Amino acid sequence: MNQLFSYLHDGGAIADIFSEKGFVDRCLRFERELAGVQAGLGLIPREAADEIRRVALIDNIDLVQLKQKTRLVGLPVVGLVSQLVGLCRGDLGQYVHYGATTQDVMDCALALQMQEALALVGDSLSYISARLDDLAVSHQGSIQAGRTNQQHALPITFGFKAAVWNSGVRRQMNRLDQVQRRVATGQLGGAVGTLASFSGAGHETRRCLMQELGLDEPAIAWHCMRDGPTEAVLLLSQIAATLGKIGRDMLMLSSTEVGELAFAADRGASSTMPQKNNPVAASSVVALSRMLFHTAPMMLDASLVENERSLDSWYVELHAVPQCFCLMGALLGQARTMLEELVVDAARMAGNTAMTAGAIVSETVQMELARSIGLNRAHELVARACQKSKADEIPLAAALTGLHVGLDETTVASLLDVARHLPFCVREVEAARLGPTPASGVPA
Repeated sequence: MNQLFSYLHDGGAIADIFSEKGFVDRCLRFERELAGVQAGLGLIPREAADEIRRVALIDNIDLVQLKQKTRLVGLPVVGLVSQLVGLCRGDLGQYVHYGATTQDVMDCALALQMQEALALVGDSLSYISARLDDLAVSHQGSIQAGRTNQQHALPITFGFKAAVWNSGVRRQMNRLDQVQRRVATGQLGGAVGTLASFSGAGHETRRCLMQELGLDEPAIAWHCMRDGPTEAVLLLSQIAATLGKIGRDMLMLSSTEVGELAFAADRGASSTMPQKNNPVAASSVVALSRMLFHTAPMMLDASLVENERSLDSWYVELHAVPQCFCLMGALLGQARTMLEELVVDAARMAGNTAMTAGAIVSETVQMELARSIGLNRAHELVARACQKSKADEIPLAAALTGLHVGLDETTVASLLDVARHLPFCVREVEAARLGPTPASGVPA
């Protein structure tokens, strides 16, 4: 990242987890816990395990040297183990990384990173959902134009729109709960996943190690089946799509012509236009969402692993996963800021519903007329009235009564009252807040 933008699009705590220190720290945790478990099972001397636990700390690692070794070897674990061996007293370093392989270390580190990072994603989504719920409640009576294909459709309320946004966020939170459990699965298999290097104690070593790491034990090695990390990236892409849609809506509603939303007045200044108040956070949400999308196809490509290991595919993953999570950290930060800075102009919303002189609720009149003249005839009549209203610049009620003698203008005006749509929106907001009704016979 260009560091000029580091404060604007900083990945925060999630980026720290996926930093080089964050990764190495979790690799070291693997080596410490592996040694402790193996000592408990009598596979290595207790003195060696204590020594490994003493030295396997991030502050003892020369990261510059580790980068240089990684450039030569292609992966960091050989260099990391070499440093640990050198740090141990006497010959005790010979028990570092005993029976494990590079992928065991890196996959467990990745599982720990994803476990911690997804918990932070969940915290941010909970905050965003709560803020959207506040908007749904406080603006359930704020009449607004519903828009389809960039044109006025029927009246809604801003509360209804916020509740629709929140329904998407809540579904992503449900998906996150499921994915969190699956990605928090560790790895210990040795060179090809068969635990052949653990002298018959492989399963017990793996079971105890996963307990110490706080990870689930796999039923069988998954080192060449990358659906776990891929699922995490695909989920984050979905979350980005949901947040990006909210950001896009807010950008449109904050345009000068619409003016229904605005953001903090002390941000988004122009270098030349004094009047500008650019929507920085909402624009960042959309941009970061778009960038994050591109990590999904990278991970799908990286899933095509040949046989028991494929370094080229692995390299793609090693770049795609941290990039995805760091972008998500930045995206969640900007989404929170966007909602915190949001200013809702309910009066402008109500005023905009009158722009079409009643046409926004023409469907109501159409459905009332359909009772007596049929839907097709009613649709044709109201469509002609809308055209006349626009061409002659007269209210739709006047155009309708002019075309259909049997209509009373007062009655039509009542049908064209946008407030008639308020109860429908309130009902839907309340239903959304209660949650979906379970299917018959299926417990909630």
